[in-house]
Amino acid sequence: MKNLMRIQKEKNKYTKRKAFTLVEVIVAMFIFVLVISGSTIVFANTFKAYQSSKHMQESLENAQYALSLLSKTFRTSSVVDVAGDKSSVTVFNYSRNECVKYSFSGGTLQQETSGALGISACAGMTFTTNDVMTSGNVTGKFYASKSVKKGSPGAKVGMITVTMTIISGNSKINIQTSSSLRDYGVSDITL
Repeated sequence: MKNLMRIQKEKNKYTKRKAFTLVEVIVAMFIFVLVISGSTIVFANTFKAYQSSKHMQESLENAQYALSLLSKTFRTSSVVDVAGDKSSVTVFNYSRNECVKYSFSGGTLQQETSGALGISACAGMTFTTNDVMTSGNVTGKFYASKSVKKGSPGAKVGMITVTMTIISGNSKINIQTSSSLRDYGVSDITL
């Protein structure tokens, strides 16, 4: 009998133990799903923003490199022509004896080149190469002033300013560079 009572006591001890009810388990699972869903959305948005900023950074670096190349060319050139809408500029590069046309077209900066015997040969020239210089979506304008010969009214060394807008999604970055033309022999100006 003592054994029976002891077994009964042991049995009662285990049956009085508390457990989670089905409702508590469902509520806990619901809260867990909400936390995981929220974390996933935050991670996805963070990753998307990272990709967007990485793309913008690459486009900006590419555009800065292109502007550096333009400045280098402009320093050894004379302005031949600027389009009325300022979307393109044609220069004669003395260091390479070639005509170079830069233009913003189709969301890119393009460079067209062709060999020439002198600045007068650049007018109305047909270009032999066409290279895209930028990636991404860029627009811009060229503001140029030609060199004016010493002794003429308003004698000066010419200058070209390039403004460029890099567009990526809803973001825009504006960059600009200005270069003085070092065509001192053409302008007959000494510094």
